[in-house]
Amino acid sequence: GAGMTTYNSSDLTNGQRIAFNAGSDSVFFDSASGAYAARLGLLVSADRLTLQYFDKSSKLHNIDLMGIALGDLRDASLSFADGSQLRVGANGGPAYLDSWARLYDLSGSATGDQVR
Repeated sequence: GAGMTTYNSSDLTNGQRIAFNAGSDSVFFDSASGAYAARLGLLVSADRLTLQYFDKSSKLHNIDLMGIALGDLRDASLSFADGSQLRVGANGGPAYLDSWARLYDLSGSATGDQVR
């Protein structure tokens, strides 16, 4: 659809599959989940991107974003209650762009970031 959906991590169940629109949808890892960017696993498959994380009680969660690839994620696709950030790509310095021609500014984040 043309709308935007924000999925709260505490509302998602382990193994849930989401028809994720990478252009508009997002997943918010709320404080109840205990997840932060540096500890989020990203598992790439042919037909999905799986978000893998442990909650505060050390229970493993797998959430499948169906029909997207790692490079489809936008900066706003994943956000975290603790302010940590996950960015897809690698910033090799001012003279280099990542594989998707994006540069990243993590200056607003204290810790727990991840760049892929």
